[in-house]
Amino acid sequence: MNRWLDKPLEQLSFIALDIETTGLRFAEKHRIVEIGLVRYGSYGRVGQLSILINPERDIPDDAVQIHGITEQDVSDAPVFEEIIPLLRSFIMDLPIVVYNENFDMGFINYQMRMAGQEPLTNPVIDALEIARRLNILRAAKGYRLGNVARALRVEYRRRRSHRALYDAYVTAEVFRAMVPDLKRRPILTLRDLLIWLGRESHHLSDILRAVNRAIFDNGYLRIVYITMHHERTERIIRPVAIEDRNQEHFIRAYCLTSQDERVFRVRQIREWTYLPTLPSDPDAEETDA
Repeated sequence: MNRWLDKPLEQLSFIALDIETTGLRFAEKHRIVEIGLVRYGSYGRVGQLSILINPERDIPDDAVQIHGITEQDVSDAPVFEEIIPLLRSFIMDLPIVVYNENFDMGFINYQMRMAGQEPLTNPVIDALEIARRLNILRAAKGYRLGNVARALRVEYRRRRSHRALYDAYVTAEVFRAMVPDLKRRPILTLRDLLIWLGRESHHLSDILRAVNRAIFDNGYLRIVYITMHHERTERIIRPVAIEDRNQEHFIRAYCLTSQDERVFRVRQIREWTYLPTLPSDPDAEETDA
């Protein structure tokens, strides 16, 4: 288990990462020409790393117009395979914050595999997806990094944009600016955030499987639940239905603890045990979810 999962978001250490490339799709043989990484501790920025990379191919003029990196700039730079040890040692096991996970992590892990290396398995936080879910731009289209940064009052200088290190820094500050809004939901820890983003799919699928079993067999669940006041409580519930609201999963259930019907957010359930019958029944047997 990653040691950062239960860390409060405002105390989270992480790596903000951004890349520049020769084009938009690695499947079309485009490659990374620059990686920028900024390391954050609970009190702010604590380190940074900028790496130019020889893509071992030409850099199209339209790409140069965006990031300004020319073939001459990278002619003596290391190839991607050579920077992998440095990349891993800087990132360690820290969560990675990016702006558009499919692009940045897609390129990096594709080139990892091309080099015969295992892809990065760190938890990934997509600041773009968070901004969209929080409706930062009020349903407007065009969730470019600069637009979101300005909406959050994060300084964004267009002249410095589209260089990996600067965009990584802005991505980090955008994420940090959204943490108060996340906490009001309440999404308090990295685990909460990953579940909300659908990244901890095993957690979601396991608990929904247990809920469906309880509904089908008229069984019960003993759950450890985090309340809206951030209190850890233990309850026994009899699930009635699974509901989807605004891309979140909820369980409607009769709560034996409070003796009324309640609705529970799946992401606020920390532990669960399936109970075929009530614990007061001497023949009751507990089974893992």
